[in-house]
Amino acid sequence: MRLEFYDAERRFTLCRLKQYMKQEEDILTRAQAGEERYSGNLGWLHVDEWAGEEKLREIETCAGRVREDGEILVVIGIGGSNQAARAVVEALSCGGPMKILYAGNNVSSQYMKQLLKQLEGKSVYVNVIAKNFETLEPGIGFRILRQYLKERYGTGYERRVFATGTRGSRLHELCRIYGYTFLDFPENIGGRYSGLCNVGLFPAAVAGMDIRAMAAGAGDMERELRNTKG
Repeated sequence: MRLEFYDAERRFTLCRLKQYMKQEEDILTRAQAGEERYSGNLGWLHVDEWAGEEKLREIETCAGRVREDGEILVVIGIGGSNQAARAVVEALSCGGPMKILYAGNNVSSQYMKQLLKQLEGKSVYVNVIAKNFETLEPGIGFRILRQYLKERYGTGYERRVFATGTRGSRLHELCRIYGYTFLDFPENIGGRYSGLCNVGLFPAAVAGMDIRAMAAGAGDMERELRNTKG
């Protein structure tokens, strides 16, 4: 009975959405065309560009490495680099063996002390996310956690570091020097819109979510909006 109710509610919502889209055809047409001044930041409107088959396989492979023996992933980032991943994980996670913690979004020594305490006795990985790695908070957070990993795991600690950044950035250079795993932060996506690329999908995959279903749903909605005419 409950499933029938939710199915009816879904059909009603879709019907209302289609009615609204038809009424506001002019807005939809302009949105489909995009604006020239934002042309370099519209990568999030094209799901397959950053959440296509090749990208999803790469994310799943990296996430599988973490889930194989990890217990905690610390996501280091600020603003969209932190909140995009956090929103996806906290909204959709149903719980599981992997725990996702967050750092790099403040300069509180007390917060960091409490976070480090939660890592005791756990297998820890970190994912530092920064488009240019020139912001104070994630820089501090990463340096503290990198030192923690080096002291705890010694040689080989670098396999526990995943860095999501833009190519040619300081973060990309650190990956080349130290052997951290590098994931692309798309240059044509702003942080707050980054839930459907490596920024949001890698932590989500580590948390155990079905990122293929997420991408498929977003792709369906993209096609629905692009193909809707008055």
